[in-house]
Amino acid sequence: MEQKWYQKSYRRSLIDMHIEDWNEEFLSEFTPENHLAYFKEAKVDATMLQMQTHVGLCYYPTRLGVMHKSFEGREDTMNRLIDLCHQNGIAVVGYYSLVYNNRTEQQHPDWGMLDDGKSMTSAFARHETRYGFCCPNNPDYRAFVKGQIAEIAETFPTLDGLFFDQTNWPYVCHCNHCRDRFAKETGNKTLPDAFDMKNERSALFREKRYEWLADFAKFVSDTAKALFPNATVSHNNAQAICRSWKCGVDERVIDTCTYATGDQYIDIMAHSFSQKYYYSVTPNQPFEYMVTRFAKDLTQHTSSKSPRELSQITLLTVAHHGANFMVDTIDPVGTVDHDMAKTIAVAYERQIPYEKYLQTGTMLADIGVWYSITGRYNSAGQEYTGLWASFQAGATLSINHIPYGVVANKRLSDLQKYPLVIAPSLGGLTKEYVDAATEYVQNGGVLCFSGTEAPELLKAFFGAEVEGYTDITATYLAPTEAGAEVLAPFTEKYPLSLSHKHPLIKGVTDDTVVLGKLKMPYRVANDPMAFASIHSNPPGVSTEYPSIMERSIGKGRAVWLGVPIEFYADRQHRDVFMNLIRRYYAESEQTLTTTASKHVELITFQDEREVLVSAVNIGDAEDGRMIPAFEVTVKTDAPVTGVYLLPSETSVPFTYAEGKVTFASRELDLFDMYRILLA
Repeated sequence: MEQKWYQKSYRRSLIDMHIEDWNEEFLSEFTPENHLAYFKEAKVDATMLQMQTHVGLCYYPTRLGVMHKSFEGREDTMNRLIDLCHQNGIAVVGYYSLVYNNRTEQQHPDWGMLDDGKSMTSAFARHETRYGFCCPNNPDYRAFVKGQIAEIAETFPTLDGLFFDQTNWPYVCHCNHCRDRFAKETGNKTLPDAFDMKNERSALFREKRYEWLADFAKFVSDTAKALFPNATVSHNNAQAICRSWKCGVDERVIDTCTYATGDQYIDIMAHSFSQKYYYSVTPNQPFEYMVTRFAKDLTQHTSSKSPRELSQITLLTVAHHGANFMVDTIDPVGTVDHDMAKTIAVAYERQIPYEKYLQTGTMLADIGVWYSITGRYNSAGQEYTGLWASFQAGATLSINHIPYGVVANKRLSDLQKYPLVIAPSLGGLTKEYVDAATEYVQNGGVLCFSGTEAPELLKAFFGAEVEGYTDITATYLAPTEAGAEVLAPFTEKYPLSLSHKHPLIKGVTDDTVVLGKLKMPYRVANDPMAFASIHSNPPGVSTEYPSIMERSIGKGRAVWLGVPIEFYADRQHRDVFMNLIRRYYAESEQTLTTTASKHVELITFQDEREVLVSAVNIGDAEDGRMIPAFEVTVKTDAPVTGVYLLPSETSVPFTYAEGKVTFASRELDLFDMYRILLA
């Protein structure tokens, strides 16, 4: 069967065109030929063209909206560009902006989102933001979207795919349509004024917002699929990773897509975690990974990442067998920076030789990190959430060379793949998720969860409840005799320092093993001037409150940390976190081990014929120094007949014994890939 365009495309691009038309110069110099030249210079094999934008203007003759003034008299411009792309072997995805639509909110103020329950006008109408937001619960706006998708299908029938941007809630909307729908579906006649994460009505509204957005995404996707039966359909899934609970996105939006995709503005370790998440949740491989060529984000029109930094990110995507996607921005007059196309080409040229290997096998992982997309909050008002704690847990696993995968709420069958699952600041759990966690532990898994956002699991596994929190953040974690090895080198006298309020729990079962307890500084309650040391708050008062505990349940074990030490990025907290992991998962059990430095991440894919090991430099891309050679040992299901450095297929010496192959890498610049052939 012939592959679809997205199954063989790994170099994609978008030139953002969110341009107003109040100045006649805007987009006056835009030409299809100039755009095509940019695409060819950048070495892309698929591109995204905007048919309508956040501004709300369309680049085609629209009956329902407003066409950009610069396209008057040259209405066929976008079709000419689509034809040119297809003639040059470049697939084309049409872009449509959902929710974000300035012109439409200006024309229909009653479609706008109300950002609080008091104002009768939107923030856009009050000129407090340059973005206009239309509410997806408004039936007239939904009809408008459906109509514009039909216009696009009529005008651009040869599109290979459709992409819908900004499928999220920028605000917690308080418009009449949200209020009325909440009342109809729940019986609550008013929306919560403020969000108490433990309040039943707030929790219900939070869940409804997830449900409503998923419903809107399905409505849009179904409309697009009916009008473009042979095209791909995707939504921007960026908010699944890098936003708070307020965006209202969960995996149900991703499930309406052909593949997962999204643009990310994060550091290299967070990119690694995000790519594993997309790999886990995408309905079809490869997932698509969007990054901007700008130094930081889209606000920096004239600054850019260096060729090495772009190459590092794209090669990390290659290691995860994903498709890269570069975002650039058009100049207001309609020109593009061809030097930037050449910079992108440097990165894409480095990945081209590896593309033929990217459909091999599945990713190997030893430990799971359960990232609860609905748990991106902290009900105690502390700085950590499940998202940021998951990022840091992933970083610790990467730099310690433990292969890991990401477990998503809507993919909880993946729990069974892993003997140990880390669940950082786990929260936002439904009965379905609680049941899956319980079944996992009962069947022999070790679930290590932290924080207090999953009281259901704290009660189910330990019989415990949270009775409160310390009133200060200067807290400590002191080892018990049972936990001395885990907390080493810290002791009762010199415990591990924390910087968050610590939960106070009660009702722990008798068979629970406490590994560490809360220790407090010397102090007098309600007297901030009663301190022991003027610069710090040294530990001095022991308590009986558990801080780390474990309990055997069925064939497995549950482990709880009161404060997610995995959230801390310093060496000592990471060492303690690794001690905890080693208590339940020995290095000898890993599918891959290495002598590489912490600046290297190894990502492995395997099928019945071969194993691919990618080595990525995750250090400072601008450093430029070569990383010394290192050994790699991989467990295999069959004897090994050869190890080769790709893409040259240069033979690499190896040894094979007791089901493990060991070979030495060469010095590493940014990326290398090795192929292990199996007998």
